[in-house]
Amino acid sequence: MALVVGISALPPHLGWLQRYRFSWLVGGLGLLLATILLGVNPSGGGPRLWLGGGRVFFQPSELLKVILVVFLASYLAEAQGVMRQKWRARVPSLRYLGPIFLMWGICMVVLVWQRDLGTATLFFMVFMLMLYVASGEVLLLLGGGGLLAWRRWGVTCSLMWSRCV
Repeated sequence: MALVVGISALPPHLGWLQRYRFSWLVGGLGLLLATILLGVNPSGGGPRLWLGGGRVFFQPSELLKVILVVFLASYLAEAQGVMRQKWRARVPSLRYLGPIFLMWGICMVVLVWQRDLGTATLFFMVFMLMLYVASGEVLLLLGGGGLLAWRRWGVTCSLMWSRCV
């Protein structure tokens, strides 16, 4: 409750979130790296998705979801003019494609190293929806949906195969 009241006291214009978007990104990547290197599972076995110690643990992926939305919203607000151009005629520069590949990489890191299919899928879905809103390209949304379905099907098939063998 104190956090909600504290957030309501913030300035109504959220330009400070946009000004420091790369700081948010670096902090989020640091949080992801800390989870990969120092993560624990309070119950003992299974994936190590928590940080903390003693009796207090938290899942950094919950905070990372908010950081992801803040970064993508500020990045896509700036890149919206380029994103709205028809990509079929001209491929955008690496300045605009770099964060897209970075986001894909983050999803793959979460999926492979943390073995957290749910969080990776949620990150990718939020990313694709925000990319669609910024660009208006239905083909991007359909392509991302196809990649998501293929990835989920591929992971399911590989899990089933490993059980059968």
